[in-house]
Amino acid sequence: MFCASSQDISDPRSYTKTRFQHQDLCWVACNNGMVCCLIVSKMGSFFTVANPLIQTVSIPISNLEFHVYDFGFYFEPITLSYKILVNIDRKVGAFFIFDSSVGGWRPPRNETQIQLKALFMMVCVGSTCYGISSEEQGERLIMGLEMEREEWESIQTPAKIVEEGFYKIQERDGRLCLVQVIPDSRAQAQIWVLSEGKKWTQLMNLDLKQLGWNKLEQSVVGFADFLLFPHLWIDDRLLLGIKLSEEVAFNDLYTSDLQVVYNCKSGQFGEIVVDADISCVLMYKPTLFTCQIEPYGK
Repeated sequence: MFCASSQDISDPRSYTKTRFQHQDLCWVACNNGMVCCLIVSKMGSFFTVANPLIQTVSIPISNLEFHVYDFGFYFEPITLSYKILVNIDRKVGAFFIFDSSVGGWRPPRNETQIQLKALFMMVCVGSTCYGISSEEQGERLIMGLEMEREEWESIQTPAKIVEEGFYKIQERDGRLCLVQVIPDSRAQAQIWVLSEGKKWTQLMNLDLKQLGWNKLEQSVVGFADFLLFPHLWIDDRLLLGIKLSEEVAFNDLYTSDLQVVYNCKSGQFGEIVVDADISCVLMYKPTLFTCQIEPYGK
């Protein structure tokens, strides 16, 4: 696990290791300066909670008796309590919550009013955990669970999510954002922000083909041989991942994970970073809060 400032996001050499590390770290979620890690090893799977910049030892939560397909994490800094929302089924919306105030797993107090498929790409904004799902008709929508009251809400996406494109929801300045990259002949990047009144505002609609796509195309490989997807929108930059096809990655000796930063102000792509080995990128705001190991994992 590494930490980077927004100014150095495009240079992995500037990343600093956090104090908490684990060789079997699989996935990470964060909220209010605390980090929740999913650890997957041959001995089993479990969650840990820590302040990665201060603590070298995390709070372990006993081995899981169910599979984790995605999860969200909420930390309450006044009481130092936290909740973990877990999607336990790949096809339908089936959930468990770990509540540190009681030290155990249970279903959410309220059920959704919509028959959902699995919730994925979870992120906590304020006290609400959001994720992308779809209705039986196949339409994408965003579901939110307010983690204190454990009440569900549904939010329509601001525009039709393009199936052949790539998208991500993230937190930025206390708001939920949706970033979509369409990498075909349209070559667009679109960014929306959700207001307090649950209204979407489109902040950007970037024509990548006019704003540096050709240079990127020439720097990588042929147009049809790579895919572009969003990692993180931070400041005026988009951190993008480049996924190469297996044939290209083998023949041209590229790794399958390259990174590039797109500057939304200048309209230019930065240098391509080869073998950055970045799989999970999250917005993180440091804090001095810590959680102490107490009975029941609180």
